[in-house]
Amino acid sequence: MLSKLSSLIFAFILSSTFGDQNRISNGKDAVEGQFPYQVSLQRENFGHTCGGSILNKKWILTAAHCVNNTLPSEWTIYMGSVLLNSGGINHAVARIIVHKDYEESPKIVAKDDVAVLELEREIEFSDRVKPIELETEDVDQIDCIISGWGLLRDDSRPNHLQYINTKTVTFGECEVYNSNKVVDSKEICTSVQFGKLCKTSDSGGPVVANGKQIGIVSWGNTHVVEDQIGADVHARISFYAEWINERAEIDTGADSRIVGGLLARPGQFPYQAQINWRWNYEPPNERFRLFCGGSIIHPEYILTAAQCVYDKLPNDISVTVGEITAGVGLDIPVLRIVLRDPYYEWDGPHNIALLQLTQRLDFDGNIFPISFTNNIHHPDVVNATGWGWPSFGGNISPSLQFITLDIASNDVCTQRWGSRVTADNVCTITGSGRGTCVVDAGGPLAYYGLQIGIIGRTYDCTSGDPQVHTRVAPYARWISYIINGVFSGICTEIVRHQEEEVTQIV
Repeated sequence: MLSKLSSLIFAFILSSTFGDQNRISNGKDAVEGQFPYQVSLQRENFGHTCGGSILNKKWILTAAHCVNNTLPSEWTIYMGSVLLNSGGINHAVARIIVHKDYEESPKIVAKDDVAVLELEREIEFSDRVKPIELETEDVDQIDCIISGWGLLRDDSRPNHLQYINTKTVTFGECEVYNSNKVVDSKEICTSVQFGKLCKTSDSGGPVVANGKQIGIVSWGNTHVVEDQIGADVHARISFYAEWINERAEIDTGADSRIVGGLLARPGQFPYQAQINWRWNYEPPNERFRLFCGGSIIHPEYILTAAQCVYDKLPNDISVTVGEITAGVGLDIPVLRIVLRDPYYEWDGPHNIALLQLTQRLDFDGNIFPISFTNNIHHPDVVNATGWGWPSFGGNISPSLQFITLDIASNDVCTQRWGSRVTADNVCTITGSGRGTCVVDAGGPLAYYGLQIGIIGRTYDCTSGDPQVHTRVAPYARWISYIINGVFSGICTEIVRHQEEEVTQIV
């Protein structure tokens, strides 16, 4: 209650201090189907409150300040009509995700002002309801268009969707026009002429150029007088595109096998490794097949899951790096396999392993290690990457996929899987039809360039059940000992080197 009250107080201070902001003044009436991506965010007991745009069949893009400290049940998303009172379709909201760095204050106004809303049911596309493509490149000084149902110049609420044609201005010009506020490169600005500006309730709406969304209406300059110009400020889509895509699961047309995943770009996850298993021993038809993932943590070492290699010898497997295409890249034989003892197959503890390579890796833009730490981190989400299939015996994805998974408390996994879940595990949860699958095992769970976990046990990757993985931090000292030979006195290791198996107490 206090957080909601503080948000309302803050909004009142903004309105009182800077005037009503973010509303289209002196706009034109839109025609049906002109802006099929435009939606109205309607709050319980308040009606139309903000604008937004359709990303795909399940997700809406808007401004964080519109929905921060509110509940999904408070919102209805209206779409498919230029009129607020007729002809449209309503959708309930299932989930709200606000950018973790969102901040608001009279000086900053709104920092990282981005949010996405998941709908309870899928949108049916039509001539009047369509998604908008996001601009991933930086653009400046181009013509653009802004649409919304914001208050008019006389402070009345339009029933008819309005739009204005304007153009973006340079960052330097925007700083000059808003000298009493903080503007940074994560924002894009549009020119404001007297009587033509964005106002309250246009917030969260799209700024579009050449058919792509380049901005999210955030805050505006209402001190523009006749014969003067100013600049409205919007969240820059190109800066946030990856964040939006990861959370809104925007379909890139990929053949997803990390269920519900997205296609990775070359070099996006340079630490990702393919673990291959030799399944045909007969020369000259000897073949290796991708069967697990891993991560580069050192020029000579790959981190993976014990479940992938506990029953294999080094000459049974190889490691491929540097490519997002399955079966393609730099392929290197394995010199030794190191397991953390004791490990008892799928349901045992210590589902972690190190693979030492027969040669050192040369790092570049497509081959680069990921960091890890012995400090326990508790992010809300992690990225999982892999080529996995949706069921045992299926076909792997031809290209690397990634998906954003929500972190749950270990109690959630314990309720489903019992005492096999320990403090050395990390638990993730997703909706039905999404998650990591068989060939994803051993791959990294990463948070902003830091490896948090190792993808582990997969029981049914499409069921929506919580999934159990290995937490990296408790094993950081063990990993450092294996790689650097620094005595830690904390573990037993099982080393497989070619045809012999040796247990060493360290």
